[in-house]
Amino acid sequence: MQKLKKKAKWLEPSKQAEKDWSEKVSKNAKDIYQFQMECTPGYYNNEGMPSPMSLLYNDGAPAFHELLRKWREEGGMDDVLVF
Repeated sequence: MQKLKKKAKWLEPSKQAEKDWSEKVSKNAKDIYQFQMECTPGYYNNEGMPSPMSLLYNDGAPAFHELLRKWREEGGMDDVLVF
C-alpha cells in the first residue's frame, strides 16, 4: 500500500460521506438500550442513563478493518477533505 504524505493539519469528511456513514451504522446498529437499562450503572451505560441510540459499528472489528482496507484500495480519500 502506498503511503500518502500530505502533511495535513486535519481531515474532514464531506457532508455526503458523513451522511452515508451514519446511515450505514444506523441500519446495522443493535438495540441495546433495554440491556443497558438493566445493567449495573457504570461507564458503558452512562451511570444507568444510557443513550436511546446505539452508534456502534456492529459487524465487529474484522469487518470494520476489511471495510477500511477496501476503502483505501479504492482510493477512498475522494470523500475526505484534507487541510
